[in-house]
Amino acid sequence: VTAGTCTINADQAGNSSFSAAAQVQQSFTVATALTITTPSGSGLQGNYNTAFTSLTISSSGGAGSNSFSATGSLPAGVALSTAGVISGTPSTAGDFALTVTVTDANGATATTSSFTISI
Repeated sequence: VTAGTCTINADQAGNSSFSAAAQVQQSFTVATALTITTPSGSGLQGNYNTAFTSLTISSSGGAGSNSFSATGSLPAGVALSTAGVISGTPSTAGDFALTVTVTDANGATATTSSFTISI
C-alpha cells in the first residue's frame, strides 16, 4: 500500500429476493510509514555538570504530529522532550542506555535501536 487517498466503492446488485442497493463510497488517507533514526557519534557524549549539547531524534512519515518518549535511563538532569530533543545538564556520570519511541497522531509507533549516552 502506498501513501495517499484510497477510495472503496461497494455495490449490491440485488437479485430476485433483494432490490439493488445504491453504491456506497468510502475514502480514507494512508499515511507514509513512520520511521525513526537511531542517533550515533559524538552527540552521545557529554560532561558532568556541563550543559548537554541538545540531541534531536529525527523521525519522518506518519500522520499528524509526532510525540517522543524514552525507555531506559537518562542521566539525572537530562530529559527527552515530546518534540524529540534530549537536553539538560547531567548531574550524574556514567553510561545510560535507552531507546526512543515516536508515536504519530494515529497511534503508529517506531522505535530506535538501543543507544548509550556517556557522561
